[in-house]
Amino acid sequence: MDTIEQMIEGIGKMLAKILLNKEPKQEFVIEHLSAGETLHAKLDYMISEGKINEAENLLFEELMIFSSAEVYAAGLEFYAYLNSLPEEFLHENNFSKEEIRQGLEDMLRDIPVLITGI
Repeated sequence: MDTIEQMIEGIGKMLAKILLNKEPKQEFVIEHLSAGETLHAKLDYMISEGKINEAENLLFEELMIFSSAEVYAAGLEFYAYLNSLPEEFLHENNFSKEEIRQGLEDMLRDIPVLITGI
């Protein structure tokens, strides 16, 4: 595991502990998509279709609208799942480990607001 992967994994575990007082899932639970689909299911489906950038955009749209621990947890699981994928898959779908790190950093900027309510 290279340095970026270790950093992503460490940040994800730390935030899951702080926000949710639990360990993050290592993979998404795949459910059949329906009208009541969850953010997790939408993100997972988009990743499986190779629409990683679009999935990340959806995540940040949800964070802007619903800045809640649940959406942040979905984000942590999203990036942990991406981090576990082979680099070849990421590259084929125009994504990289560096973009995972950057996405996590961008997501983390608003976490103090969520924790403190400021």
